[in-house]
Amino acid sequence: MGIFEDYNSSGKRNMSATRTDFIRQVGAEGIRGIVKEVLLGGNIRDFTEFITQKRLIESYAALLDLYMGRIGNHVDSVEEYAGCVLNDYMEARGRDPKTLDLWLLGLTRKGFDNITRDNIQDYKYSFTASVEDISEGLEKEYGPVSGTIEVGARKLSLNWTVLSLLFTAAGRRSALISDL
Repeated sequence: MGIFEDYNSSGKRNMSATRTDFIRQVGAEGIRGIVKEVLLGGNIRDFTEFITQKRLIESYAALLDLYMGRIGNHVDSVEEYAGCVLNDYMEARGRDPKTLDLWLLGLTRKGFDNITRDNIQDYKYSFTASVEDISEGLEKEYGPVSGTIEVGARKLSLNWTVLSLLFTAAGRRSALISDL
């Protein structure tokens, strides 16, 4: 079973958005009101911003849920984490499962093509070294992080490495979320 199967349904649902999704969410009457307001000089972003915020927060929660489960078993070592995600990427079928794996590695599809140039092992080592260096730098600058996030019966121990991995995935996700 791949990583994508463990990704929460709200995370999967928010991987992309279409006009149909927007219409379903806002409704026909809402669309009429938005069109009227825009034609009267209103800003479309006034209407879409909160939908985008909701999608982002739901996506972050789904990523946290993923780290609380399957991915959390591989965060003790960045090299193990990168290996787990890259192996999943190689076995994944379909666009969304591969996209999720790329986010977990801080990449987009274009970035994967441009940066890895089909040399996945080099990227794995570069990613590992980068996250380890960043985590060490954060600890020097801010001090050590310790604690546990608990969601239900699941626990995830925190340190700068875990946070760096989670922030990397969330940051990549944020950069790619499509505004409606």
